[in-house]
Amino acid sequence: MVKTCRLIFFVAFLSYYHAVLSQEELINRGLSFKIQSSIHKTLYEDYPADRNPDFELARDSKLVQAKISSSYQFNNSIALGAALGWEQIEFQNQQLGYYPIGLNFVLFPFDRPGKGFSNNIQFGTHLGDLDHPGLFLSTQLEYHLPIFRYSSIFIQFGYSIRKFEKKFVGSQRPDGLYNIQAFGIGVGLDIFIHYPN
Repeated sequence: MVKTCRLIFFVAFLSYYHAVLSQEELINRGLSFKIQSSIHKTLYEDYPADRNPDFELARDSKLVQAKISSSYQFNNSIALGAALGWEQIEFQNQQLGYYPIGLNFVLFPFDRPGKGFSNNIQFGTHLGDLDHPGLFLSTQLEYHLPIFRYSSIFIQFGYSIRKFEKKFVGSQRPDGLYNIQAFGIGVGLDIFIHYPN
């Protein structure tokens, strides 16, 4: 978890550094809506040989995600909102789907309209067929390209960690506890509703 926090603060610093260098005027206030999808590579777990491999993370396991989010941009430093998504993890011979829901923080958002970086940090829990919903924490660095005056497409690079309990029939995993880390890449659409200053 310490390494996760360090990575998140490092990405936030990069976004802040970009914002300082750009020396833009005060960013317009407004409401942002995002639709995005991404694919992630999960980190491999070296599990004991006596466990059923069907319910473990393999070296080629991956996580796919679709998400919608909305946030209100207050100023040059932060936007706050909420996010709801769908995720599916592929174990060796089993799939698990659920719905992450949480708070959305955008640090040092870029000046609109225009090109720019932004950093999303999301924290929340999970809904769905889980024995214990657990928590998740994720960060994404996004680069936006305008397609209309207040709309943009973006590419994102992200890191996330999620912890929950799911007891599969036939699994020897203790307590059904999963602690999954993943790196991913995604694309999305951002629509911004401008509120005059």
